Amino acid sequence: MSWQAYVDDHLMCQLPGGGQLAHAAIWGQDGGVWAQDAGFPEVTPEEIAALVAGFNDPSKLAQSGMFIGGEKYMMVAGEPGEVLRGKKGPGGCTLKKTTTAVVVGIYGEGVPHGDCNIVVENLGDYLKEQGI
Repeated sequence: MSWQAYVDDHLMCQLPGGGQLAHAAIWGQDGGVWAQDAGFPEVTPEEIAALVAGFNDPSKLAQSGMFIGGEKYMMVAGEPGEVLRGKKGPGGCTLKKTTTAVVVGIYGEGVPHGDCNIVVENLGDYLKEQGI
C-alpha cells in the first residue's frame, strides 16, 4: 500500500462521529513529507523538526505552541514519545509518533477531537507494529 493510500483510505475517511478530518499527512521524522491530502498546509522542515523534538520534550511546545503550515496550535495534551494534541479555535490537531514517521490529523469545527485522536492514533499504532 502506498503512503498516499494510507492518508486517503485511513485518515481522510468518515470518522466514527460522521465527520471528516480537514487535513491529514504522514511525515518522516527526518522532515520529509511522505504523503498528505491535496489541501494540506505547506509545512517547513523546521516545523516538522520542532514537532518531532517536541515528542521528547513536550514542555517546549507547551510554551511556544505547535506550528503546522504557519498556523499555531496551543498544545493541550501529550504523552512523551507517543502523541501530541493541539487546539486552535473550534478545531485542532493530533500527531502520533511511530518508529520512523509522524501521523498527522487536523480537524475543524464540528468534528470531535476524540474522533481525530482515534483515527490518527490507530494508524500510528499499526505502523509502529509494522516497524515503520
